[in-house]
Formats: sequence, C-alpha cells, structure tokens
Amino acid sequence: MIEWGGIAVLVFFPLPAASVYEWSVLVIEFMVLVMLAAYVLIKEKPRNNELLFRSLEIPSNLFRGFFPFRFIWRFV
Repeated sequence: MIEWGGIAVLVFFPLPAASVYEWSVLVIEFMVLVMLAAYVLIKEKPRNNELLFRSLEIPSNLFRGFFPFRFIWRFV
C-alpha cells in the first residue's frame, strides 16, 4: 500500500500543484498522512537493499558535505 501510494502521489501531484483549488492539494496531504499512518502501524518494516545502501554512501556523504561548505562560503 505504501509503495503504490507513493507512486500515486507522484503521478497525481503535478495536476493539483498547478490547480487553483485548495481541495486538490488537500487530497495529496491526506494521501501522505494515510501512508505515514500505514507505515507507522505496520509491524514488519520494509528493509533496505544492502547493495543500494552501500552504493549511495559516497553521494550521500558528498551531499552532507555540501551544506557546511556552502554555509562557510557564504560568509567568506
């Protein structure tokens, strides 16, 4: 349910984001709230793929290192 809900949010989101009606954005917020509640309430949480986790280690460290560099560069 969580995976398909995430896909539905990604597909449905561009339409309400460009809309002028508030109810369309409320639908997105409600869908995300339901998925959050479903994730909190499930007993067996999904596991990460260990190979994917290791392959993203270098990019995530670079991403984390960017913010202190950007903060320091701003005041130089």
